[in-house]
Amino acid sequence: MISVRPAAENDIDALCSLDLIAQSEDERREFIRGEVVSGNCFVAAQDEKIIGYGVLNYTFHHTGCIDMLYIDSGHRRSGAGAALVQHMESLCQTSHGKLVRRIPGNYDSAIRIDCRGRDPGK
Repeated sequence: MISVRPAAENDIDALCSLDLIAQSEDERREFIRGEVVSGNCFVAAQDEKIIGYGVLNYTFHHTGCIDMLYIDSGHRRSGAGAALVQHMESLCQTSHGKLVRRIPGNYDSAIRIDCRGRDPGK
């Protein structure tokens, strides 16, 4: 079973070991550390082992934004990503009820959804 919880400072090393980019880039490690300390990072765990993480912040036009979603390659398609997204959507506090999911590598293609997970354009 997959559980989701806020990341704690003692999770930072595990998150950096999990994330292939963080293994080689200081900038990514600092991003992870900063988001954990600020309370914006959440982890997915299976049998108490961290298998992924996500970041929810409000830096995209003051709108809730899933800024990062990373799942260990051995645990992809296990429901961990969906569990993280659902958890972060449930916490979204954007006043107009919208949450933005960024499409990695293409920040001009953000998808707006409401905090209950429905696409308002449909």
